[in-house]
Amino acid sequence: MAITKVFPIATVGPIDAAISAPVAGSPFAFKMHEATGDFSAMFIVSGTVTTLSADLQTSPDGGTTWVNVTTAFLTAAGGKLLTPAISGALYRLNYTTASGSINVSAVSN
Repeated sequence: MAITKVFPIATVGPIDAAISAPVAGSPFAFKMHEATGDFSAMFIVSGTVTTLSADLQTSPDGGTTWVNVTTAFLTAAGGKLLTPAISGALYRLNYTTASGSINVSAVSN
């Protein structure tokens, strides 16, 4: 599975749009950072959020298998900070509960 979205440093980009039911989101990654060390990524929830629970998942094999990094990572309460994040790792959000019209974006430092 190809990475569908790669986010440059300090650039807000959309991950998923108009989520309204449980679904596996689009794969994404954060670009490699020139400096070594940890960095963070902020996930921003917008739109009409009635209910939301999404697990953060990663794939060890290029998108064939997905494992949870954190369950209930995103909720209707709003955004979330992932720290540390891993450059080049393949991530996705698995929406286990969703209603409304939910948009999710991310940015890393």
